[in-house]
Amino acid sequence: VLFRSLAVNLNAVANTAFGASLSQLQSPTQSNPAQLLSYLRGVSANGVHQAGTATIRGRPTTEYDATVDLDKVAAQVPAGAPAIRALTKFLGSSSFPMKVWVDRAHVVRQLAYSLPMALPGSSTHASIFATMQLYDYGAPVHVTPPPKSERLNFTGKVANLLRREARSSTPSATPSA
Repeated sequence: VLFRSLAVNLNAVANTAFGASLSQLQSPTQSNPAQLLSYLRGVSANGVHQAGTATIRGRPTTEYDATVDLDKVAAQVPAGAPAIRALTKFLGSSSFPMKVWVDRAHVVRQLAYSLPMALPGSSTHASIFATMQLYDYGAPVHVTPPPKSERLNFTGKVANLLRREARSSTPSATPSA
C-alpha cells in the first residue's frame, strides 16, 4: 500500500513529550514572522550577526546567524517554561544554531535551524536540520487533505517513542548499590 502522506498530530505529540499543547509552546511573536528577528535578538546568547546576502524566491535578503538559548526563551515565556525545559532535556542541549533571511521590508523570508538530539538508549547523537521558506503573505489558503486511505498516521508511534524516552531518562527511585 502506498501512502501519499504521513500524518502526525503534533498537538498530541507535544502533550505527550512536553506536557503542553502546541499553543502553550508558542510565544506571541511566533505568530508574526516579521517580529521573529527581534524575538531571536532577545534569546540569542551571542546576539544576531549578519552572515551575508542571498536571493530567496526572487527577493534579495540579508542572512543573519544566531544561537537560540532555550533557557532565555523559557525566561521570556513563563507559561511555556516547563515545556521548554522538557524540550531542553529531550534535546540534551539548551541551545541550537539558527539562520534567518530577512528582506528589505524587514519580512522574514527563510529560517534554517539544527536541533541536536540524544538518541534513546544510545551514546549516539543526531541532529534534525530544517529549512522553512515564508512567502505569499496574506494569500488565501485552500487545503484539501488526502483521504484517510492515503494517510499513514504516525502519531501513536512518535508519542510512544517519546514516552519510552521519558521513562528511560527518569532516575530510578531505588538507590543502586
